[in-house]
Amino acid sequence: DASPVPADRRTISIPDADRLWYSVGMGYQFTPNLTVDLGLTLIDGKKVDVTEKMELQPGNPMTTSTFQGTSEGDAWLAGAQLSYLF
Repeated sequence: DASPVPADRRTISIPDADRLWYSVGMGYQFTPNLTVDLGLTLIDGKKVDVTEKMELQPGNPMTTSTFQGTSEGDAWLAGAQLSYLF
């Protein structure tokens, strides 16, 4: 999944990066009326460089702050569903 944020617009507030999604799921029908579904996803965010400059008073170099660092974010998603047909 490609990041919608271009690298030159990346900030520490929006440190978005390209990511890979790994998902697995399964369902089991216990009876003709009862079904259970389970799903698990890992979102693997890539490490990106972030540079952000902030000017509290534009034009005054004494009030300028620059952040340089890296950002990386991963996430786990899990879901369960119980369905009963009546």
